Amino acid sequence: MIGWLRSLFAPLARSSSARGWGELRARHDLAKTTRDNERHWSAADGLSPDAALSSDVRHKMRTRARHEHANNGYAHGIGHSLANAIVGKGPRLQVRRRGESITREDANQIEAGFRAWARSIDLAQKLWTARVAQCESGEVFALMATNSRLPGFGVQLDIRLIEADQVQSPNFRQQFIVEDGERDNDGVVVDRFARPVRYHVLRHHPGAYPLIGARQDYDSVPAEDMIHVFRAERPAQTRGVPELASTMQLLPVLRRYTKATLAAAEIGASLTGVMETQQPIDLDGDGGNQEDVELAQAFDEFELRPGTVTTLPEGYKFSGHKSEQPTTVYPEFVREIVNQVARPVHMPRNVALANSSGYNFASGKLDHQAYGNFIDLDRERFERDALHRIWVAWLQEAALLPDVLPADYRGDGWVLLEDADRWVWPGYLPMEAKDAAASGTRIDNGTSSRTREAAMLGEDAEQLAEQRHDEETLEIEHLARRLERARDLGLPDSVVLDSLAVQPAAAAESGDDDE
Repeated sequence: MIGWLRSLFAPLARSSSARGWGELRARHDLAKTTRDNERHWSAADGLSPDAALSSDVRHKMRTRARHEHANNGYAHGIGHSLANAIVGKGPRLQVRRRGESITREDANQIEAGFRAWARSIDLAQKLWTARVAQCESGEVFALMATNSRLPGFGVQLDIRLIEADQVQSPNFRQQFIVEDGERDNDGVVVDRFARPVRYHVLRHHPGAYPLIGARQDYDSVPAEDMIHVFRAERPAQTRGVPELASTMQLLPVLRRYTKATLAAAEIGASLTGVMETQQPIDLDGDGGNQEDVELAQAFDEFELRPGTVTTLPEGYKFSGHKSEQPTTVYPEFVREIVNQVARPVHMPRNVALANSSGYNFASGKLDHQAYGNFIDLDRERFERDALHRIWVAWLQEAALLPDVLPADYRGDGWVLLEDADRWVWPGYLPMEAKDAAASGTRIDNGTSSRTREAAMLGEDAEQLAEQRHDEETLEIEHLARRLERARDLGLPDSVVLDSLAVQPAAAAESGDDDE
């Protein structure tokens, strides 16, 4: 029986062996392990996102990133420049009008109420701090809660920022199954779709003195009340890491290189060296002996006064220390290191360095294209994960208070209004004459709108239109007064009208663009 089975499968085995079945035929250099790359890839793993970013790993990354942000001017400046570009003075709410459902007066009242509340809780500053914390720690939490101590009798909604260290599992375990497929990953409980359900927040910061290392109580916060902003780079990732984590290790290298360059410069600027001789050593004048040699071998030191000429004993010569440090390449080394450090946030080198020497305006704008896309995407994430939720929570409470919202908008009308938010962010790109011309061209050919072009400059199109209308009204009133004065003097209207036509022509001939 066994012989029969062998004869049956023998042709198939020979055929598969001839075709190379069971062997890896496709070869990729990245999949090869050689003596040269074995140590380099030794830390590569196949862990899941949450397993790879365990509590201990993220804690160590956060503490080191905070240390660099506190002690390295470039890291500190990158975090602040990023928050300045993305948040700046803070976004402004603009209620969009759909048909005649919301009048301009009602929209102004709603925007004014929200703006007053935002100032009372310092919302712009909290958003700025949240963006710095995201760069430094990789994530930021904000709790929406009631604050009865807010000034006035308006909306008492407040935003409390929470550091990532304060969101932990109650039993300090990394991951465990809670119930119904829910999973607690270091304080963030998610369902089977990796959507947050609730958060476990320690009542005190684990690093607060004298609570360090002590067992602490916690609160279970529903996901509806918690804002969690971070950048997920892997599917089902629930916690964030510092944004400069991939390049942060270059900053200590820069600091060591700077200190080495400074030490080399100090040595080169100082009169330091060694005394050497080829003559027999005779310290006591007896012709030299072994005791003199042993004494002379000691590393004796003596100071040389600057600005003096010193004579040397006969047969001795002075050899000064020469600085071999290539200090001439130090500026280029700094530029390359800072350029790599700022790359994860798409920040141009001139912004990270706060130095645009060597740039022209065109190259600076070209480098800002990827940076501008990053800023737009980051703002969109802030709107989706934070601002829209804050706006809806504010509306729900404002609807219960008198004189905060228009009286006509109650009940079903809020369904439309809750989706009518648009945020105007501060502009982050300069505009020159060519940009203004291109903006006008886009509006004329229908590829853009006045609202969108104004938003790129951080302005409200409707407010600009109202200001322009007011200015034109003042100009018309001024012209009417001039015409009336000319008529009182018996002059024809053409005198005033011709003078208006001459003024722009004279300004153009003078060559002064500012006029």
